[in-house]
Amino acid sequence: MMTPISLGAMVLAGLGAGEAVLRLRQRMPTIMDGNVYPGATLQALLSGGVRAVCGGAATRASVLAIWGACAIAPLAPGGAVALACFLTLLLAGALVDFDAQILPDEVTGSLVWGGMIVHMAGAAPWGGSIEGATLGVVVAYGAVWLISAGYCVSRGMAAIGHGDLKLLAGLGAWLGAGALPAILLISCSVQVVAQLIMRRRGVMAFGPALAAAGGLLAILKAAGVAVPMLLVQ
Repeated sequence: MMTPISLGAMVLAGLGAGEAVLRLRQRMPTIMDGNVYPGATLQALLSGGVRAVCGGAATRASVLAIWGACAIAPLAPGGAVALACFLTLLLAGALVDFDAQILPDEVTGSLVWGGMIVHMAGAAPWGGSIEGATLGVVVAYGAVWLISAGYCVSRGMAAIGHGDLKLLAGLGAWLGAGALPAILLISCSVQVVAQLIMRRRGVMAFGPALAAAGGLLAILKAAGVAVPMLLVQ
C-alpha cells in the first residue's frame, strides 16, 4: 500500500499526465498539417511551457481518475505506477485516433518499450518476464500483419492501419502473446457495437476499440480475475 506522500505524488503525476494527454489531443491536427519529423510531437507537447491549456475538463478528469484509482488499488507502488502509465497511454492513443485517425509513434512506441522495461524491472502488476514481453510484441505484430497482408493481396484493400499494428505490439508487450485472442475478440466486438450505435459508414478508427480491450484486460489481470480466451492467465 502507498503512503500519503506516495498518494499525493500519484495525484500530481495524474494532473501532469492529464495536461500532456490534452495537449496531444488538441495539437495533433497541427502536427499532422506541418512537417512531421522525429520529435515533432514532443516539441508540440512542450510548446507553451508549464502554462495549462484551456478546456478539456473531461480529459483531465479521466486521467486523474486513472491515477487516483491505481493509487488506492491494492498493488505494489511500482505496479500501480506502471498500470497508471499503461492506461494513460491507451487513453491518449484512443482519443487522438478518434479525433484525427492517427496513432502517434510516441504513444505506440512508448507502449512497446514501456512494456518491455516494466517486465524487465519486474514491475508489471500481473507478473511476467522480458522474454514474454518480447514474444508478445513479435506475435501481436507479426501474426496480425501476416493476416492483414494476405487480405490486402487478395482483396486489394487494407485490413488494418500501421498504427493499429504498432498499438497491438504495445499491448503484446504489456499483456503477453497469450492475450492476443482476447484482445482481438473484445476489440472487434466493441468496434461493431460502436459502429452500430454511432451509425457511421466507411472507415472508423480502430485504435479506441483496441485501447478499450487492452485496458479492460489489464484491469482484470491486475485484479486477479481469470479471463476466458487468455491462453496464459
